[in-house]
Amino acid sequence: MKGARSRARASVVSVMVALLGGCNSGTTRGAPDAATASTASRTDRTDPCALVTAADIERISAYAGAVRREVSSDSVCWWTVDGQRFGVSISVGRYVSTPFLGGSDVDLGGGIRGRRSDAGWLNQVILADDTAITLILDGTALASGAAKGEYVLTLGDGRAVDLRDQYEAYAQLVTGRLR
Repeated sequence: MKGARSRARASVVSVMVALLGGCNSGTTRGAPDAATASTASRTDRTDPCALVTAADIERISAYAGAVRREVSSDSVCWWTVDGQRFGVSISVGRYVSTPFLGGSDVDLGGGIRGRRSDAGWLNQVILADDTAITLILDGTALASGAAKGEYVLTLGDGRAVDLRDQYEAYAQLVTGRLR
């Protein structure tokens, strides 16, 4: 089980390195305040902290107290809840096609497409200009299932849900903010 999880994380890290390699890191961005978050998220498609907020994470995961972690890149936003019980990483970079990892494209409408991993996780949202928003969900609240890519997430309220459903919820949230 640990070996499979390590290989999955290594694959995710490889994708992240490829994606972040094409990022524009010459600008400085701050997270918008609550009053401007909605407007900013529609106008600045490259601010990952405007695409998924603490309030979004708390609503979707049923955990309270999402905390933004310090990251040394303006193209990555990492949120955690309950002492690493659950984490959401959002990165923005250039889309790099990686067919060797498998997966498939999904039309999300409005010129936006998504990319499902070979495990069925809708973990990338891709804009018409090939800007990719990559989502990574992690934490100790995850447990592997019986099938490849099958993970169960225990939400803050105790419900166990398929991790695919959580990826779908975050991808739909991001897509809605981009429209």
